[in-house]
Amino acid sequence: MHDSGLRSPRTLKDIAATGLPEELSGKTGSNRDYEFEPLIVAQTDCQAIDAWLAESPEGSATRRAYEKEVQRLYAWALAYPGKPISSLNRSDLMDYERFMSAPPPHWCAPRYVRRSCAEWRPFEGPASAGTRGQAFRVLKAFFTYLVGVHYLVRNPLGTLDTKKTDSSRPSRPLRYIPQATLAHLLLVLEDECTRLKGVDPATHLEMERMLMVIRVLSNTGLRRTELAAARMGDLYSDRDTVTQAEYWFLAIERKERNSEVVAFNPTARAALFRCLRGYGVNPYDVDPRMPLVPKLGYYGPTVDASAQSTDQTIYNIVQKALSVGAKALEKANPDDAYVLSRATPQWFRRTYVTLMMGIGQPLPLINRQLRHASIDTTAGFVRAENYELYRAAARLEI
Repeated sequence: MHDSGLRSPRTLKDIAATGLPEELSGKTGSNRDYEFEPLIVAQTDCQAIDAWLAESPEGSATRRAYEKEVQRLYAWALAYPGKPISSLNRSDLMDYERFMSAPPPHWCAPRYVRRSCAEWRPFEGPASAGTRGQAFRVLKAFFTYLVGVHYLVRNPLGTLDTKKTDSSRPSRPLRYIPQATLAHLLLVLEDECTRLKGVDPATHLEMERMLMVIRVLSNTGLRRTELAAARMGDLYSDRDTVTQAEYWFLAIERKERNSEVVAFNPTARAALFRCLRGYGVNPYDVDPRMPLVPKLGYYGPTVDASAQSTDQTIYNIVQKALSVGAKALEKANPDDAYVLSRATPQWFRRTYVTLMMGIGQPLPLINRQLRHASIDTTAGFVRAENYELYRAAARLEI
């Protein structure tokens, strides 16, 4: 190995802004596919990386995780073997795994240093076996994508088994919130809403918003980025022509795709309408531009009620709700408090799956609701299928 003079590891943004010598750009990489026309517009590794990252929702936790791993690999490839990503072979990647186990000090920085800061480095210290395994699962998916779109000929990680096989370690507990624990959390939040009403208007509204966010995430399986982006105008009702029942759905916009449909069950809708009434807003006469999770002032939504919420806003709301629940349950229900103290917003998506399977709903319908990459869910699906999805989701009352 050798250091090519890139003593400070570079971010993808850095690389894109300053450019690279032709031999490191990937244009002439030894693993490039020149036989077929690429399915993406990419001449360089940077452009190919951008195309891959664009497949994940902007601002999502998945996209951030993917960017972190490919950014680490790219910085290492340029500095050590002195190769573009499109020239890396299996041996290079095994060298990279060893490097992750013991990165030099000038490649490490404290956690949470932003990429825009000069102090940023790709690593926080030696990567554990679990961290390396997760990194290589991401990188294997990355190379699989590049081969699939005819940017690369071969996947250098194609035969690597990235499954967890260390049977000497206890299996990792599932990261979801059990139904009883979730019910206790909701009771705590409801009690706090009752206690604060008429006593502390600002804190009461904040607590009402926490309760609504937890209920909506638990009853819909929405990603927090999707909840942050959702506006009242995205929520609509439809009537089943057979049963005459009214069903509610949330349309989620996707770049370069049609809208996707999520069943917004009665419990989620009731939670949202309760919160709106707490703000002093009529749920049936609301500005369609208003976010489902608006920014709050002292007496309700801020003057600019259309101001977009952010992924971080939802994250903070959920973490605070979990903290309130954990603190309240610490003495009476220490097991529940422990679960809530460890939980993160992502757990609610897994919790939704667990709860839906617990009431006997088929996995294909659950996948429809979650809109995983394996299901091509759009607003163009047959309405009867949407009704079936809604009837399934409506059985969940938590």
